[in-house]
Amino acid sequence: MPIGGERRAVNRAVLAEAPEAPGVYALYKGDALLAYGSAFGGTITIRSCLIERCSGAGREATHCAWEICIDPAGRERALMEELRGSCNEKSA
Repeated sequence: MPIGGERRAVNRAVLAEAPEAPGVYALYKGDALLAYGSAFGGTITIRSCLIERCSGAGREATHCAWEICIDPAGRERALMEELRGSCNEKSA
């Protein structure tokens, strides 16, 4: 199942509202998925990761979504497996 959070336009206000919590996030350019990422908590939060990614390599992102969860690494793996599965279905 894709990230359950609402897709939001990337801007300062949205990034400032992102949670200071562990979880996963997705970056999009329009409707195209650019990347999934995970934030493990402590100083590595969804907000800090989005701010870093959207000012660096992910600055081409136009939208983002996030989901707070207790097992970010496991949830990111599940998202990647789902993505690989959908790519395999399209190429079949």
